[in-house]
Amino acid sequence: LAEIRRATVAVRRQESLAVAPEVFADFLLRWQSVHPKTRGEGPAFVSTVLERLQGFSAPAAVWDAEILPRRIAGYRPAWLDEAIGGGGWIWRAEAATRGEPRVAFLPRDLNVGPRPDPEAEPLDPDESAVLDLLASRGASFADELARASGLGPSRVRRALMALTGRGLATNDRLDPIRPGSEAVLAALDQASRDRGAGRSLRVRPRRAAAGPAEGRWSRLEPRTDDPQARALTWAGILLDRYGVLSREVVAMEPSAPSWSELAEVLSRAEWRGEVRRGYLVEGLSGVQYASEEAAAELARSGSRTNRDPDSPVILVAAIDPANLYGGGAPFDLELLDGGTARLPRVAGNYLALRDGRPVLIAESYAKRLTALPWAEPADIESALKLLPTLIGPGRRLLRVERYNGEIAASGIGAQMLARAGFVRDYPNMAYYPDWSTPPAVQETHLDRKTW
Repeated sequence: LAEIRRATVAVRRQESLAVAPEVFADFLLRWQSVHPKTRGEGPAFVSTVLERLQGFSAPAAVWDAEILPRRIAGYRPAWLDEAIGGGGWIWRAEAATRGEPRVAFLPRDLNVGPRPDPEAEPLDPDESAVLDLLASRGASFADELARASGLGPSRVRRALMALTGRGLATNDRLDPIRPGSEAVLAALDQASRDRGAGRSLRVRPRRAAAGPAEGRWSRLEPRTDDPQARALTWAGILLDRYGVLSREVVAMEPSAPSWSELAEVLSRAEWRGEVRRGYLVEGLSGVQYASEEAAAELARSGSRTNRDPDSPVILVAAIDPANLYGGGAPFDLELLDGGTARLPRVAGNYLALRDGRPVLIAESYAKRLTALPWAEPADIESALKLLPTLIGPGRRLLRVERYNGEIAASGIGAQMLARAGFVRDYPNMAYYPDWSTPPAVQETHLDRKTW
């Protein structure tokens, strides 16, 4: 039986035909619901997306502005709060060395994350007191914890934020770590002090001003230390997220176990017939594992010989797990001079793709644009027309400073940007969302004004 099983596994490994990197990239956009044909809509689809992306960590602002809106039509941040408040999902924060803390969403009964840091500083007295209260009282509002501990609202909230950064506390809303949360918490502290100062002069406390509740705080259980259980859980999560796993794909997930730990688990899963091993994607290292569903879909995608003329150009954030190109990703971005573009996986960097093939790089919220050498002019123009979607509540203006390394307001880049709705703001090209004049008239008017 063992000999038959070995022969069966060997035959299955030879059945797979490797597909090109762009086929895998296009597959992943569809697999993760970024492609328009697989995008969802409505609050119910939030849980579907979180199921696919469970354990992936990114700043809260990136979840609200990039990851979820590109998968859910008409997305609203309140939908994410509803999914968390419903009890099925929790969020766990990871302290960042720079910038905002990163947030991962997990099913309530799943306890995974980075390994506990053995060199982490011990909890201070306030943090220990608040954590003990959360353990004994269960989910509680900050004001309740302040009254029970006697520490006061400000000290309790500082302790809660410190515990959140350690991955020991969470809230049934995401507001405490959303941008601008500091001002909201300061206002809540002031409101608590005002209520306390006037308590003896009122028969009944004054009703609080209408607005969203702060949410209840809960203690998170420490992450599991069992390496086998942790590797098994992460192998299932990553296989569901990417469909195909290799050393380079796993490297995009800093919270996950190492490839050597996962490869051992995946090898045993292959012998059980749960996954397929083979050379599935060109450009990745030789040891690759895939689910049966992903392997079948890749085979169908790789067998298509004709390019779909109606396939759209898709703009995806560099930090998005659906992006396989750039720094820290499996595939490089080749340039005209023979070099490669770096494109760090940070907020503000984007990549436009068609059929999984990159056509345009946008860095620092489109300040620097780079058209890839193989991209057709029509694809580049389609990508430029997607740049206005980067406008949001915290960004009311786009300003392009460089196009292919040259001043944006000169050369062919200026003409293409003008057709996409940008206007000359020498030496830059700018996009004003409230400008109602047609692009062609804008360009003529500003040229005359400039001269």
